[in-house]
Amino acid sequence: EKKIKAIEETRGSLSIELYSSLLNLAELQIEEKSYPDAKETLMRAQNIGHRNEGVLNLGQITIINKLTNLAILEENFRQANQYQKFLFFLQKKQSADSENIARAQINMANWLTDTGQTFFARSLLKKSLENARDIPVLQLEIAMAESRNKRIEGLCCGWKKLEAILDSKPVIGKELMKEAYLEIADSLTLNR
Repeated sequence: EKKIKAIEETRGSLSIELYSSLLNLAELQIEEKSYPDAKETLMRAQNIGHRNEGVLNLGQITIINKLTNLAILEENFRQANQYQKFLFFLQKKQSADSENIARAQINMANWLTDTGQTFFARSLLKKSLENARDIPVLQLEIAMAESRNKRIEGLCCGWKKLEAILDSKPVIGKELMKEAYLEIADSLTLNR
């Protein structure tokens, strides 16, 4: 807090130099379970980001994710969902190409699946396929998200599309391939 005060005195209360110090302070407040203070600190950092870099700056993604986690810790699930919707809006708005739009859609679909909104997640994943037509890695990530979504909802055979993509031998990294096979294994284990 001394560092923050020193920056405020020399640079002003809206200086971008406060940004990282405020994030560090928020982390300490979260560790100490001082959630209202952490939220206030994060909101202040976000406001400084807005003033210096614009309302739609991508630098606030870290803050939005921390605010989401805080909302979950405080059992304010509606607020957590609102933060993630804003994050999705922000990522789509800043995306210049279909690949980044598809990534934003996959991230949001994963959030929706994790929070039990599986119908909306599946709808979003279908839209993301349009943006990932010629990108094998994204197609595989979408198929993995669809498989997981169906598995969580208790629907059968979401892994078959994933298996078909892997059988076509796409050019993907080993780590992603391992994740895909683990998803198939999870689906087969739970669908017995």
